[in-house]
Amino acid sequence: MNTWDRGTDPTYSHGPDYLPVPSRPAIPEPTPAPQPTPSTHFRQRLTIVLLAAFVLVAGGVVMAKFSSPSFGQSGEAAINRAQQAAMDISGCVPSTGPTPTQSATPGPEPSTTPGSPTPSGSTTVPPADPNSPKPNAANTGPRYSTTRTITAAAAMTELRATKKLSRVKITGGLTFNGSDGRGWVISDSVIESRGSTYAVKAYVDSGFTGTRAERPVLQNVEVRGAAVTGSGHASALFYGSDTIWRKSKLYGGVDIFKLVDRVVLEDSYAYGLDHPDGAHADVIQIRQGRDSVIQRNTFAAIVGYGTNVGQSGNAVLQTGSMTGPLTNVQFLNNWVNGGNYILNVGDPGLGYLFSGNKFGRTYRYIPVMGSTAGKTNGTNVWEDNGQKVF
Repeated sequence: MNTWDRGTDPTYSHGPDYLPVPSRPAIPEPTPAPQPTPSTHFRQRLTIVLLAAFVLVAGGVVMAKFSSPSFGQSGEAAINRAQQAAMDISGCVPSTGPTPTQSATPGPEPSTTPGSPTPSGSTTVPPADPNSPKPNAANTGPRYSTTRTITAAAAMTELRATKKLSRVKITGGLTFNGSDGRGWVISDSVIESRGSTYAVKAYVDSGFTGTRAERPVLQNVEVRGAAVTGSGHASALFYGSDTIWRKSKLYGGVDIFKLVDRVVLEDSYAYGLDHPDGAHADVIQIRQGRDSVIQRNTFAAIVGYGTNVGQSGNAVLQTGSMTGPLTNVQFLNNWVNGGNYILNVGDPGLGYLFSGNKFGRTYRYIPVMGSTAGKTNGTNVWEDNGQKVF
C-alpha cells in the first residue's frame, strides 16, 4: 500500500476551525479561510477509522501467518480487500506493479538422463537403498498414456534425428548398431515386438561406438512380447549389450533378457514368461558377458503365456552353454521367485557377485543351482523370514 502523505492529501484537516482576530473599524476584516463541510469531516474521520482498522486487521493476520501453517489465500485476500477499501475512501492510489499469478500449465515431465554408474572391474558392493520400493506392475512402466503409434522403422528415424522418444507406442523390434543410441532416451513408451524375434536388439551385429555415459536409456518403458498380441513368440524381449533399463516392465517373451556386456537393469519388473511347447523359458539368460549391474528388480520366472500358465519356467537367472568368459556381473538387492531353480549360478570360475537378494518360495527343485563359492557375501535371504539362503 502507498504511504498516506498527510502533507499533500487535500482531504486532511490541519486542526480546529481558525477564529478571526477581532476587527477594528479602520482595519479591513480578513476573509475567513474556507471551512470543511460536515460531509468532509465525516469522510476524514471515516478514512482515519478505516485505516486504523486496516492496520489492526492486517497486523493480526500477519501475526497469524507466522504462527500458523494454515494461513493461505483467504488471509491474503482479506488483506487485499481491506487495503482496497481504505484506498478507495482515502483517495490514495495503490501501486500498479504486476499481479502475481499461478500458472495453470503443468510442469515438465520428469527428466531422464543417459548414463549410469557402472562397474569398474571391482566387486565392491554399493549399499542398498532401504527406501527403494519393490518393483511391481503399478510402479514400473509408463507414467503417462501414449499419444501416438509408430512403426519401429519410424521410431529409429526419429531417434536418429532427435535422440529421444516419449509417450509413443512402437510396433515391431528396434535394432541398435554402431553409433545408434548415443545419448538416446526412450521414456514412457510401449514397445510391442509383434512378429520380431527381439523387441530390442542392441549391438549384437555391430558394437556400440559411444562411451558408457552415452549408452541408450529405456526408462519407464513397457515391453510386450509377441505372445501378448497373439503374433507369434519373441525369443527374448532384449538381447545385447551397452543398454540401460530403468523402471520398466517386460513380459510375454520366451526369455525376457539375454545379456552380454555392460548392461544395467535396475528398478524394473520382469514376469509372465511365454512358454511354447518345449521352450526353455528364463527371465535372464547369460552365456557370456562382463561388467553388468542387475539391481533392485523384481523377477518372477512364472509362465504367463503358452502352455503351463501359472507354473514355473526354467529360472530367474540361467547360466550355461557358455560361449565366452563371464566376469564382474553384479546381481544385487533383487526380489526373485519361480523356476526349476530360482538361480543357476554356473561353475566356480564364473564372475558373479550376489548380494542382498530376497528369495520367494516358488521353485521346483532347489533355490540355487551351481557353485556359490566366491560369489556371495552371505546376505541373500528368504523374503518371508530373512533367513540366509547363501
